[in-house]
Amino acid sequence: RSARVFVRRTSLGVRVSFELVPSTGVAGVYEAFAARPDEHFLGTGERGGYVDLRGQIVQLKVSYDCASTIVTPFYLSSSGYGVYLETSAVGHIQFAGHHDGTACAPGSLGRSSLCRLGGRFDRVELCMKASRLDYEVYAGTPEQVLRSYTARTGRPALPPPSQLELI
Repeated sequence: RSARVFVRRTSLGVRVSFELVPSTGVAGVYEAFAARPDEHFLGTGERGGYVDLRGQIVQLKVSYDCASTIVTPFYLSSSGYGVYLETSAVGHIQFAGHHDGTACAPGSLGRSSLCRLGGRFDRVELCMKASRLDYEVYAGTPEQVLRSYTARTGRPALPPPSQLELI
């Protein structure tokens, strides 16, 4: 088996694509990003119970059992970058830190992990159930990273004031 890897600059950041060839029989792909000891992470959609993703395992799968109903394959790092996974594949991300358990609470139906990841303090690890992974990396301040991400995926529309009157 071999891997085809393409890296190119875009107007917003860097795009990375890799594909395992042949793709038949591939259970999943793995990617990792270095993490600093003081680094923190935000994103991946709506989550209850925590804001900082450091030390968390996050499923990239809509799952009511795992309290993961609004999923976004994007995260922002306090180290000045963000990663947008351009995929609809099921997967999970382990953010740097110690992990006890799996990507979902014990006793839930969707708790098993796709692959064993190390749960290391020095990296963010991705595992996707696919033979290919495409992602973009944006650099800058949080505002610049979010501006690049929303330029790529679409900017949210501001609701009319009447929708905010009761708030």
